[in-house]
Amino acid sequence: DPQGATLAVRDTGSGIAPENLSRIFDNGFSTRGDRRRGLGLGITERLCARAGGKIVVDSRLGEGTSFTLWLPRAF
Repeated sequence: DPQGATLAVRDTGSGIAPENLSRIFDNGFSTRGDRRRGLGLGITERLCARAGGKIVVDSRLGEGTSFTLWLPRAF
């Protein structure tokens, strides 16, 4: 893409439940039942937005999840 770069990451895991998709970028949100807190996706989303990019998630239960990160080209 002459305007930027795209990076896609996919897995074939269990996927993310539809009711959780809107929360995955929230600081502290985790689908794990233990005491861990999720920060990585929230930090990634904010850094991406600050750079003028975007991150998109597509997930299907039982099939897996993909994250696509787009960052604009620095001129």
